[in-house]
Amino acid sequence: MAIDIQGHYAYIGNGRSFQILDITNLTAPVIVGEYVTSALIYDVRLRGDSVAFVCTWDGFLIFDVSNPTVPVKLSEIPLWGGNRVIPTDSFAYVASGLRLSIVDITDLRNPYIRSQAAGDEGGGFRDELALYNGRYLYLGDPDVGIIYPYDCSNPDNLQELPNLNIGWYSFSVSDRYSWLLVGTSNLKVYSLINPASPSLIDTLKAGTLFTSISVSDYSENYPYDVVFTTTQNGWLYTFDISSYPPHVVDSLFIPQIAGNRASFPLRVRDKVGISSPIGFALVDAQNPYTLQSGSVFISGGEGPSNIAVQGNYAYLANGVTGLAILDITNPTQPVRVGSLLFDGASIGAVAVEGSNAYVVGTYGYGFWTVDVSNPRIPVQMSWIPMGNPSWKPGLSIAVEKNRAYVALSDSGIVIIDVTNPAAPSRLGIYPRSVLSLAARDSLLFLSGMSILNVSDPKHVSQVSQLQIPSYAIVVDSTFAYNGGIVDTGLTVVDISNPSHPSVLSAIGMWLNGSNITDMALSGGYVYLSGNSLLYAVDVSKPQILRIVGSCNPIYSWGVAAQDRFVYLSESIDGLQIFENKLISHQQHYSFEAGWNLISVPAFPGGESSGAKNLLIPFSTSSAFTYET
Repeated sequence: MAIDIQGHYAYIGNGRSFQILDITNLTAPVIVGEYVTSALIYDVRLRGDSVAFVCTWDGFLIFDVSNPTVPVKLSEIPLWGGNRVIPTDSFAYVASGLRLSIVDITDLRNPYIRSQAAGDEGGGFRDELALYNGRYLYLGDPDVGIIYPYDCSNPDNLQELPNLNIGWYSFSVSDRYSWLLVGTSNLKVYSLINPASPSLIDTLKAGTLFTSISVSDYSENYPYDVVFTTTQNGWLYTFDISSYPPHVVDSLFIPQIAGNRASFPLRVRDKVGISSPIGFALVDAQNPYTLQSGSVFISGGEGPSNIAVQGNYAYLANGVTGLAILDITNPTQPVRVGSLLFDGASIGAVAVEGSNAYVVGTYGYGFWTVDVSNPRIPVQMSWIPMGNPSWKPGLSIAVEKNRAYVALSDSGIVIIDVTNPAAPSRLGIYPRSVLSLAARDSLLFLSGMSILNVSDPKHVSQVSQLQIPSYAIVVDSTFAYNGGIVDTGLTVVDISNPSHPSVLSAIGMWLNGSNITDMALSGGYVYLSGNSLLYAVDVSKPQILRIVGSCNPIYSWGVAAQDRFVYLSESIDGLQIFENKLISHQQHYSFEAGWNLISVPAFPGGESSGAKNLLIPFSTSSAFTYET
């Protein structure tokens, strides 16, 4: 929801992450630096190329970005609801909820508030803020539609001026022409000859509902000021305001911002950056008469709800922003490498098998197959519809032996032949309400502990059923693990005989009245995600279950596990990676050709000190001791 551009870099707020992207190649921006803050980022503004000012819902932060690959936080002031900032040489004007603050930034490491005043009366998406002539501030919330002017000539005493009840959706100012530009269903131009009482001088029609307005700085590239605007229906317009009346000189349709609330950086030169809730778009605007598309960088959307992990890559079902692919080779620094949109569908589930990914779009959009042999360039191969538009989101998907099984909540289970991923076909539908499923050996295991025989997909039969309240399920060769509904915890079922499953053990866990939303099984541990909690349960002895760890992410949702790492799709922040240190001591050892002594039965004299050097003084490897 935030973007500014300086030179070859774009600075964005991507959820809680302050990210810096190299945009030297406008068609392929690359994340080069990142800093994760404590709350959602609503605004980012640069001063020069070395200082960034960031507004989060928790406060106002200042960063040293002289090295774009390593942003360093210099200071922070708690300002609840921080969402807009305009920095100058000595001051930063910050809108935060119902307050407007003047922050002294003379010392970037020790900023402090000089004065405050009551802000607007709204509580909507984000405030609008504009500074005219270095003295007059205009503040407003688009949900209220009133502009609140302030005289800030005395930084120790903000003076509120009479409100401007003119109705608006966005606004900006032009110092050079003393204009206040207001976006409604038209673009309105107000004179600021009297800054405390702007007067309407013209109305310009173009598009519908102007969602953002930005006035470019005068530069050698632009011999006159240019106004950039976006509209609710996805158009970018440029207006020449060097002559009267202002007029449109070019326009460009950007489908990714249609229907989304977009905003601009306050300063643009040869590039335009457009931020919206699903990401940002870059436009080559070196010549305002011939705008050219650059690229679209998909970031957040409503956040990921499901995740699959295979090898060195994590695949996230990322809502309206489609499929996101991250390189997790270095778990401490995952890198986003690829993404794919799906015709406006909101992606709710993902599974990966070999070089193919299988995704499900919610509310009737369908089932897609994706070639991920090159994760950096995922390619859609096919699509098939999934019933009528009233069908509910795909909550679970399992792939086994060239078949995909999709649980569509109350709408049943769809069985799909993916022998040829480029041409999948629907094999059958089983009319059973189910929230989660898992597949193994032509058997389908459903949450609630039902087992189906799907060897003949046109004649699915129930093998057995236990009444276990559960929301999620995972299985291995012998056991089914059921994640409970409303604090019922984990129940382990012996499925060695699928016709007669039996409950082996159970353990309760606190979820504050909520459900387990997803589960993962790896290395003798089951990981359960639900209601901002993540649990690790030791199931190496399924008869004796032990909760061995837990943590409190902000919004836990889908979970996957591989080796000692746990991958959580958090619906606000994206991907979080945790390490299970109970198994982190495991290592891989390599041996040279020939005989290699790997252990001795006892310590000489009962002492371990120096035993290795005494017994094998010329060995080149380390020695390891064990409790038993």
